[in-house]
Amino acid sequence: MKKGICIGCLPQHLTLEDQFALARKAGFDGIEPRGTVDPEEARSLKSLADKHSLALPSIMGGIQWQTPLSSPDVAVRKDSMDNIKASIDCARIMGADLVLVIPGLVNDVDTTYQQCWDRTLVALKELAPYAEDNQVYLGLENVWNKFLHSPLEFADFIDAVGSPYVQMYFDVGNHRIFGYPEQWIEILGSRIKKVHFKDFVEGSRDFANLLEGDVNWQKVVEALRGIGYDDFVTVEVGLYRACAEQAVYDHALRMDRILSGNL
Repeated sequence: MKKGICIGCLPQHLTLEDQFALARKAGFDGIEPRGTVDPEEARSLKSLADKHSLALPSIMGGIQWQTPLSSPDVAVRKDSMDNIKASIDCARIMGADLVLVIPGLVNDVDTTYQQCWDRTLVALKELAPYAEDNQVYLGLENVWNKFLHSPLEFADFIDAVGSPYVQMYFDVGNHRIFGYPEQWIEILGSRIKKVHFKDFVEGSRDFANLLEGDVNWQKVVEALRGIGYDDFVTVEVGLYRACAEQAVYDHALRMDRILSGNL
């Protein structure tokens, strides 16, 4: 497996050039940039990544919290879908093969659980051909959006979309609150196309640095290897209050230890 880091987990006081240089120096193989719909920005990021021998394996979604695919407003859903299509275009420019997508938002105002399922399913079925034409996956991630709370349900939802280009972006830390990430991995299997690494403390319900929470990393890595996963695992954790650059080196070293299975 290859090591990635989210661009937001790099010291923000540094220039983009210095952020990329630091990631490479710390031993990362790739960076996951924020979502963009600007082709010029995409080309600039691709050039910077090539300069520092880094991959851009995936990009985050854009405006799906503000304009969810599950909105009752047809115009809002269209804006969200147009944004995802533009993100796919930029991902292709960057050489990324996946755009992170939030699969709808459930609330107590205008979107019930069933409505979220129905509206998001329709939207993803419409988006799937565009993703397939561009060979860029839509990676659905559970971001505590009150939807798809079990691995069996998540698998059923992906299968209901019925496209090989709509799969899962599995976040290890996000799923510890619902159960045991290794069990999700075993059930989702080949539907998992990318993976985020962060830890989670069950008692305080807080995210944590790798190896400082309740995730059983030995079992997680065994499960990933068991399904034949050999793509990027991208760390998504915070920086230290002081010596922010040191956190980047420490994240890389902890990932090395986790992936070695020597825990």
